[in-house]
Amino acid sequence: MGLARWAIQIILLWMFLASVALAVTNPADTAALRAVRAGWTSSNLNWNGDDPCGGWQGIGCENGGQNVTSLDLGDFRLGGRLLPAIGDLVNLRTLILAFNPLITGLIPSELGRLSNLEFLGLNSNRLDGSIPPELGLLTNCTWFDLSENNLSGELPVSSGIAGVGLNNLTSAIHFHLNNNSFVGRVPEEISVLPNLIHFLVDSNSMSGEIPAALANLPSLEILRLDNNNFSGPFPNITRLSGTLHEIHIRNNSFTSFPDISSLSQLLFVSMGLNRFPPQALPSFSTLRNLQSLELDGSNLSGDPSALLLISTLETLSLASNNLNSTLDLGNTSPSLTSIDLANNRIPEVSRAPPSSSYSVTLGGNPACNTPNLPSYINCSSNALGNEAWRPRQNCSSTNRICPREEIFNEASCTCGIPYILRFQFNAPTFSAMTSDRNEALRSEIARGTGIFIDQVWVDNFVFTDNFRFNATVAFFPPVGVRELSDQVKTDILRRYVLHTIDLIGFDPYHVFPIDLGDVTIRNGNGGLSAGAIAGISIGAVLVVLLVAGYAIRQKFRADKAKQATNPFASWGGGGKDNGEAPVIKGVRSFSFADLKKATSNFSSSHEIGVGGYGKVYKGFLLTGEVVAIKRAQAGSMQGAHEFKTEIELLSRLHHKNLVELVGFCFEHGEQMLVYEYMAGGSIHDHLMDQSKVFSWNKRLEIAIGSARGLSYLHELANPPIIHRDIKSSNILLDEMFVAKVADLGLSKVSMADEGKTHVSTQVKGTLGYLDPEYYMTNQLTDKSDVYSFGVVLLELLTARPPIENGKYVVREIRTALARGGLEEVIPLLDSSLEGYSARDLKRYLSLAMACVEEAAAQRPSMNDIVKELESLLGSSGGFRGSSVGGGEFHAISLYDDDSVALSSAGAFEYSGGYHISSKVEPK
Repeated sequence: MGLARWAIQIILLWMFLASVALAVTNPADTAALRAVRAGWTSSNLNWNGDDPCGGWQGIGCENGGQNVTSLDLGDFRLGGRLLPAIGDLVNLRTLILAFNPLITGLIPSELGRLSNLEFLGLNSNRLDGSIPPELGLLTNCTWFDLSENNLSGELPVSSGIAGVGLNNLTSAIHFHLNNNSFVGRVPEEISVLPNLIHFLVDSNSMSGEIPAALANLPSLEILRLDNNNFSGPFPNITRLSGTLHEIHIRNNSFTSFPDISSLSQLLFVSMGLNRFPPQALPSFSTLRNLQSLELDGSNLSGDPSALLLISTLETLSLASNNLNSTLDLGNTSPSLTSIDLANNRIPEVSRAPPSSSYSVTLGGNPACNTPNLPSYINCSSNALGNEAWRPRQNCSSTNRICPREEIFNEASCTCGIPYILRFQFNAPTFSAMTSDRNEALRSEIARGTGIFIDQVWVDNFVFTDNFRFNATVAFFPPVGVRELSDQVKTDILRRYVLHTIDLIGFDPYHVFPIDLGDVTIRNGNGGLSAGAIAGISIGAVLVVLLVAGYAIRQKFRADKAKQATNPFASWGGGGKDNGEAPVIKGVRSFSFADLKKATSNFSSSHEIGVGGYGKVYKGFLLTGEVVAIKRAQAGSMQGAHEFKTEIELLSRLHHKNLVELVGFCFEHGEQMLVYEYMAGGSIHDHLMDQSKVFSWNKRLEIAIGSARGLSYLHELANPPIIHRDIKSSNILLDEMFVAKVADLGLSKVSMADEGKTHVSTQVKGTLGYLDPEYYMTNQLTDKSDVYSFGVVLLELLTARPPIENGKYVVREIRTALARGGLEEVIPLLDSSLEGYSARDLKRYLSLAMACVEEAAAQRPSMNDIVKELESLLGSSGGFRGSSVGGGEFHAISLYDDDSVALSSAGAFEYSGGYHISSKVEPK
């Protein structure tokens, strides 16, 4: 009987484990997910099969893998809308769709049916409309984040016992509604939320007075009301003295200075740019923990020296006030890293600071009129906002070479495969990253994660224009281990995404994985009872086999999910894909945050152009480089493979007359190309601007430079490239007016290396520059670029667009030449053009008209064009360059004067004993 009983227990155990391994997702959840999926567009989301809990990306399940409890598709490049079917996932506890800027439309009211939801992350999308009042039914939600969208309207609240609203979110701890377009007041009803620690409504269009009841929030730690239109006196918040760590009310219209003297726990104070009445600068001597104080433009007078004694203070900004006392820096706290007192009335500085490791900004003060100021006085009007931190070089240069897929860890001087997360700190108490602060952040992350500090590396810092701070955090395996286990990665992600770890001095924060394929979150809580555990003693071998089988199946699921979730899965080039963005020699991979920072959040003030691909922005990288950033619009997006192919192609093109590709960005649903910035603009802009005059030789130099770039593409690039969109606006000038060919976005790989003479393709290009033969036959050749370049040559002569008032410049020039020769052409030329001879003009026209011959076979090659242009410049006394050798060109005769007609092969040979190299000079 005893043996039978043990056998039954083994069978029951086997059935239990088998049921777990073979569980199928609740059909209602499967149907709901499919319905939600119908509203999205994404080339990365592969929900295949019939079992969401069996490996679908971003899906977490409980109850033996049957109920969907987590949907995490943050930073997944999703587009489309959030459909009402989301409300049918009634077991959801975590919903994260953040950082998908192509998700648009309204928030469905059905979301309020998710009564079990604890974590709602819909931030950093493009959702619009108002907040459905039904979201107030999410009474178990602790993290409520709708920030950084296009939401509008007033914040919905219930009145009395009727209705529902945000004041019903009684479990809410984090309340993030910043960076939207909300209007109206801060509802007094919000003050009933007992657990609220973060109330963030900054960067909206809200107005009115702040209700005094806001001080009733017993747990409030961070209050952000900045960048709104709030007005009136600021309420008494002394009741928050035991909890409030940060107060941000900058850039509003408050009319009374808040009394914060009793708020002893304050770390960060930002209250500048309001309408405070004139008053003396408070000493803030009771704020013993204060780290950052910002009171710009606050109508303050007096002596700031006392503030410099606060031992914890790190940054101080009192710019644009009426401070009028001598500045005594003799007892400045050693913790200070930044002092901005610009645009005051400070007459002089009396004593030097004990440490000169920081700069005191005094621009706009009488003190700056003093001769021979010490080096620590900065008399510019702007303080240093961001400090580019650089790692200490503790590791020798000889041990930095790592095996394939591994990355060098600057902290431990070893190699490994890190697990990388992106952190966004929503209310940093600093405006610059120092070595000490970096060490503090690494220490906090290591403490919260339970690993050694040398396993944590923090880099890629970006301070955003909305007072946030982004960083990349790499979690390295211990020394001697190649990669962290999937279980450890899952644990790290769960701790930070669900915010179970407080990072002291850096809260609040968001976390999202850079490579979503590295982990699969599963919150299963199933387990064995004590009796079952006792029963496995007699069947240990069988249990081990069963568990091993289950583990293998789970590993297969995880690997499948990893492969499918990997945003660069299709970027692999043979062999096993390592799941990372491609490392392409010669170009850099930029994060979205890098380029967002470089362009001030893609501000219109940085916009320098727009085309079929999208907008072009001028960007300033943290390295000091100025770049041009082409941001693809939705209609011009490519698949991952196509985008990678284009980057790899462009990265191989290096020539001094081609605009250089610096790098790329492929995340957040974005495709961006980063090029060197061309300060001189396009030749189209210069030709259309009558105030700018190009000499004859300068026009020849521009024509030669652009011709050399095209000749390189046709004859030396491997494989050869046909540009397909040559026009004056795609020929740019650097600060030295060197011409470079730009915009290879329409380029096509030539098929000449395969023995073909053309590429059959859909006609693309710009009207007025299009090769008529290509237009009629769809057969693209390098002579199509030659035709377009011929139009540019004529544009350089006439300073007119190719089509103007219904007239086509090629036809106009051809007709004039046929009617009366050169004399008929001269009235069509740019009136400011001077410095040329009739002979040189004839040769130039002969070349240009040969380029625009109707039959492609009769056009010269770009190599021949370079030679003739260089010869022309030489005969004009200009600089001679180098060309690609090879080929002869038989030009048409346009004139009766045979002495200048290009009627033989020898006509393109150089005269005067010049020797020209047979190679294009690579950059």
